[in-house]
This record gives sequence, structure tokens and C-alpha cells, in this order.
Amino acid sequence: MRHPTLAAQCYRLVRQLCIHPFTSAVVSRYLRNREQFFLRQSLALPFSVPPASQGALGAVQYGDGKQVVTSSSAVCAVLRSEAELLESAALELSVLATGSDVRRAGELVAALLETPNALDEDVPAFLEQNGGLEQGLPRMLEIFHSFDFAWHDSISPAEYRLSLFAELRFDSCLRRDASGCETYEFGALLALLGAARRELQNRGLLSTPQQQDEVKRETRAIVETLVVENHRREIQFARFQALKAWRTLLDIVLAKAFDLVPAESRHSLILDLLSAILPPLAASEVDASISELLSGAAVLLATKLRDETVGLLFVESGESVQSVPPERLHAVLRAVLQAILQPGVAPVVRGNLYAVVLNYVQYSHKLAALSPALSRTLEDSASVAGSATAHDDVFSLDGMSTAGGTASGRRTSRKTALEQGNFSIFASALERLLPVVCRDAAVGHEVWRTVAFTVLDALVAIADEGNATSKVLALLSKQGYLQNFIAALKDAEADLQATLQPDPRASLPLFSSASALEETRLTHRPPSSQPRSTRSTSTRRRCRS
Repeated sequence: MRHPTLAAQCYRLVRQLCIHPFTSAVVSRYLRNREQFFLRQSLALPFSVPPASQGALGAVQYGDGKQVVTSSSAVCAVLRSEAELLESAALELSVLATGSDVRRAGELVAALLETPNALDEDVPAFLEQNGGLEQGLPRMLEIFHSFDFAWHDSISPAEYRLSLFAELRFDSCLRRDASGCETYEFGALLALLGAARRELQNRGLLSTPQQQDEVKRETRAIVETLVVENHRREIQFARFQALKAWRTLLDIVLAKAFDLVPAESRHSLILDLLSAILPPLAASEVDASISELLSGAAVLLATKLRDETVGLLFVESGESVQSVPPERLHAVLRAVLQAILQPGVAPVVRGNLYAVVLNYVQYSHKLAALSPALSRTLEDSASVAGSATAHDDVFSLDGMSTAGGTASGRRTSRKTALEQGNFSIFASALERLLPVVCRDAAVGHEVWRTVAFTVLDALVAIADEGNATSKVLALLSKQGYLQNFIAALKDAEADLQATLQPDPRASLPLFSSASALEETRLTHRPPSSQPRSTRSTSTRRRCRS
């Protein structure tokens, strides 16, 4: 990509043509049938940031240690290109799935979600181009990991304590650019500094050479600091737009095209996505808007995991059956709890993470109840440890035919390895987790209070299964939360009783509707089907006349 800014504008133009009412049908059909544009471009993702030797230089440091010397404008352009392409791919996939074009929708889903070496050989003929077969992760995960980088600016402004310009409000210079990013506008900044300098001159504070040098040093420090801040804001905004587009595409895949993913890959795919999304939520340097975006995606994935993938686990592929390592599930739970306990988490993000915990608990109960292999206790596993093989280190799941009533019937009060691991993780975090949940349940927003109380109920149930209810109650009583809940329930007693009393005003519309319906029914009855009293009255009236 020699001109990333030009490429970003081209991708933007393509997307605008695809959504405009006058051009969408024709352009989309041409790109789909003649160019295979969406499939080919999706196979090229993620885009590489090109190196640069001029402009506002800096370094992009990726999580795997790779570093690229480039410019901030090139980084923003690449991120905007990916955002526009992902939005276009989401629109195309939605159109194909809604229009029942299963073949093309399946090709696009395969390009996005399956590892390149697992793609069907006759889907696209150009898979081996650009080193596509070297990727070891699904492309959606590769795209997501490409957003995980740190920007190191080449400008390093020295920390300088302002004295002459300390009272200036630089926030007044913030403006939104054409892309919607809020940055410092240097025309307004220079005007602000010029007005402040003239005021200092009028007050006689720039009469000596030392004072004039001080003004120059402070001006340079202010300009350099705001230049670096603008680069940071621009890259952060472009990254958010790219993640937002990635989330849109993920939503479309899960809502409309998840059935096109091979059944034996769905469970592992969702766990991979969850394992990638959750760790950034526990990082303190992640922007609040990105955390809210990722936590919403985690809720969607956890709900999909709970509702649709438990049955998919019981799918045999030849002679081997799918297996679920317990450590993999426990790692998901640890990541969720770590993100909840992270200081400074927004209430919306924490509420979404509560929903993830609830989905995970329900998913674990389903998993342990459906699979006979998961019903083995730790004691049973220890008794056969001497003859265990490497295959015994995972939860081996049998076929669906054996997961009926016999599985739940063989369960006892003893916990499975999955449940035991869950209990240990909750127990280790209980003293820190319980105050956070109780605080949200007591003084949080109305919606998140309900979610927090539901999580609290789930924690009590888990503690009850592990005979640790007394510990939970002791923590609630010691910190005053239990007394607070009882007092709040007492205060709401009148409202609770009012909801149980019948309200004549509320039932009046229903009564009126029922009366009108009955009147209409009687009016449209044929004479022979009218009640006897009505017919006799009508007969008497005719006789009198």
C-alpha cells in the first residue's frame, strides 16, 4: 500500500456507493459478481502499516514484539481503510444472508472465520496469494490482534512547568475534524498564545531577555505537547472506528450467518474470540469507549456460547470427538473476574461483564448436566490417574444419544472438575468481588442493580453448592450490605404491596375491549344462532307490529 491515505478514501467511496439508494444495487452487484471485491479484499485483511521516512514519524509496537517506523497519518489511514472495508463486508454479508445466497455468504464467512488452511479448496482460487496460508488464527482474530499496538511518537516534549501561560485554557482550542475526531486546532492555539503574550507585554512581564526566552520555551513546550496529543487522539479515534466496524461485522456473523460456520468449529471459535476480547478489558490503559464496545461483544459471545454451542459440542468428526480443556474455560472466567475487579471500570462495562458471568455460570451448568464424561468427579479421576492418558486431561464429550436422561441421573452432590474449578476461582476472588457486586446492587443504576442482584444470587447459589454459604453471609453482614438490602426491601414494602392489589383503572381498558368484542360477536351472529331470549323478543316485536 504505497498511498494509504488515498486507499482509505477509495474504500470510503466504495462504501458510500454501496449504501446510497441510487447506486447501491448496481455497484454491489458489479463488485460481487464481476470483481469478487468483498471476498478478495477480506482475504487481504489485516492490512500492514507501511514504513515511512518523512512526516510526523513514530513507531508502532505490536504485541508480538514487531515494530514499524512509520507516520501517524499512515497508521490512521490504514485503520480507516480497515474500518471502511469491514463495514462494507458487514453490509454485504447481511445482504447475502437475508437474500438466501448461501454459497457466497458461506465463502465470505469462511474467509473471515476459518483458518486459511481449513478453508474449502474450491471456495476461492486465490487463497495461496499474499501468504494467506501462513496464518494460524481465524482472520477475524488476526484483524482484532492487529489493533493491539502502542504508538511511540518521535517527538518527546520535555516536562516543563508553565508559569507565564499556566492560566490558559487550551481546551477552548479543541475542534472536530472532517472524520469526527476532536483535536487541537493550531490556528486557534496560536491566536490564544498571541493574545496571552500581548497581555503579558502590557503588564510589563516581558521586559527582560530572560522573560522573553521563557515565553519561547513555554510556547515550544505547549506546541510539542499538543502535537503529540493530536497524534494520540487521531490514532485512538481511528482505532475505535476500526474496532466498531469489526464489532458490527461480528454482530452480523453471529446473528445472521452463524449457521454457515461448520458445527464442529463453532464452540472453539467462540471461545477463541472470548479469550481475545476479555484481556484488554482488564488493562488500565484501554479507552472507556473501547471497553464499552468490547464488553458488549463479550456479552453477545457469551450468550451465543450459552444458547447454541452446548449442543454443538456433541458432534463426532470421524472417530474422534470434540474435547473441551477445563483450563480453557477457567481462563475465560478468570479474565472476566479480573476485568470486573479492575479499578475505574465504567458501570456500563461492569454491568456487561456481570451478564457474561451469568451466561458462563448457566453454560457451565448445562455443560456438566449434558455430558456424561463431565459428570466424573475429581475422586473418580484420581482413582484412574495411574492409567490416565493425555486424552484424560480434557473433558471428552460423548455423542448426543448418550447425553439424555442418564447423564443428569448419574450426577450426585459431588462436583465435576469443571464445577470444582469454577468454585475455586470464585472462592479466591470472593472477598474482592462481593463488595463490588453489592455496591452496584445497592447504589447502581436501576438496570445494573437488577443484573448485580442476579449475579449476587448466582454467587450465593455457588457458595451453597460448596457449603460456603456462611462465608458469603459473614462478608455481607460484616460490611453492612445485608442490613442495607433488608432496609431497602422494608422501604419498598408499600410499593410491593401496591403491585399486588388490583387496579380498576388498569382493568378498565381490558373490560371495555372485551365488552366491545362481545357486542360485535353478537351483532354479527346469524338470527338462527342468536340466544333464545333474543329470538323470542324479536318474534314478539314482529307479532305486535
